[in-house]
Amino acid sequence: MRPFRAFRIICAVVCLATPALAQYTLKKIVFNGTTPYTQAALEAASGLKPGDTLNPAVMQQAAQRLSDTGAFGDLQVTLDGPVKAISIIFKFQPIDPAKTVVVDLENFIWWQPDELAVELRKRVPLFSDSLPEAGNLQQAVQDALSQMLAEKQIAAKLSSRITDATPGQPLRIVHYRVDSPDIRLHAIVLKNVPLDLSPQIDKLTAALAGSPYRQGVAGNGLTQNILNAYRDAGYLDASFDHLDRVIDSTSPGKIDVDLSGSIKAGEPYHVAKIDWAGSPLIGEKEFADASKLHPGDLASQKQLHASLALIDAAYRRQGYMDVSVDGAPQLDTAAHLVSYAISVNPGVQYHLSEINASNLAPDTRRQFDAAWKLHPGDLYDETYLASFIKSNIALPYLQPYSLSYRVERDPDNHLVKLFLIFVRGAK
Repeated sequence: MRPFRAFRIICAVVCLATPALAQYTLKKIVFNGTTPYTQAALEAASGLKPGDTLNPAVMQQAAQRLSDTGAFGDLQVTLDGPVKAISIIFKFQPIDPAKTVVVDLENFIWWQPDELAVELRKRVPLFSDSLPEAGNLQQAVQDALSQMLAEKQIAAKLSSRITDATPGQPLRIVHYRVDSPDIRLHAIVLKNVPLDLSPQIDKLTAALAGSPYRQGVAGNGLTQNILNAYRDAGYLDASFDHLDRVIDSTSPGKIDVDLSGSIKAGEPYHVAKIDWAGSPLIGEKEFADASKLHPGDLASQKQLHASLALIDAAYRRQGYMDVSVDGAPQLDTAAHLVSYAISVNPGVQYHLSEINASNLAPDTRRQFDAAWKLHPGDLYDETYLASFIKSNIALPYLQPYSLSYRVERDPDNHLVKLFLIFVRGAK
């Protein structure tokens, strides 16, 4: 989980002259600011309710409780009104949406998705489909999931991780998943498959049988894999009409699940236009010539992602490790045409601060150093290592070695350390 961010909390008492340690009777709780949360959720997160006895210490604790969630920017707290019927007013700035992560709840087969969200909000009032990257909400969700499984007497091992955006997935996601027991897909049956897709879907569902269940609300779950097959064939409106999930059998350490459902496919789309004005790193014509997708083509999601990857790689070669490339679709549902507006959020350039190549013999190290062209102080090219391996790994001096690597990124100073670990005779 990400570390807590520091927040500025300003507390001021706006009322008639009152001793600093006076006791107030709380009549009303007011939240001023843009927020996706309900009044009830905010009150529950603050720990306050009308009728409570309030003093400066309690007020500070409530403000700190809200601040620790990471869900707000600067937080100001004031009191207004008479001692016996006072209002506490929380005024806050919303956090930048770029500082949030989308929630993926994977393999929680004992609840339907809507039921799971309801149960989580009982325990984590500010639970939503996205969470702050900083603060304590991510850990609170994991603790709540553990508690919910324990209440059902389910012995399960949980994990959580964050994945960064990619050209194919322009969102940062926090994944919560059940790692054990081993949950497997026993069978999946789909109805109303278009004739042109039937052979492909039959092959896909047959291949998925027996695979790890891995079904959440984001990422590459089972149903997402099926929808991707539709969208790769141009069916951009495809969505599940319904999906039924049944636990087929259980045994120690293993659960088999059956899925059945139908998909509303709609009609396939074709590309009307692709808007990319170009940049100094990859020009409009250069992109158009190399793109896998052109006006008039079937609107394949797979080919769109391959095309966006060209822009992504151009930026990563120049040190933009945090680059995010998006191709926002604009659908003409009547004509079944789609236009893509490509945008880039490059972030900040990173430099290589250190490279450490270990376990090479002296002669081999000299040959490696002569061939390796990315040095400390250079802009960090994320694509360089793959191209180096492709060009050099088959050469005689590296033939006896296998290679693994580790990248350590310092996002505060925009620096990268690269560790190359060579092992002789381990292929």
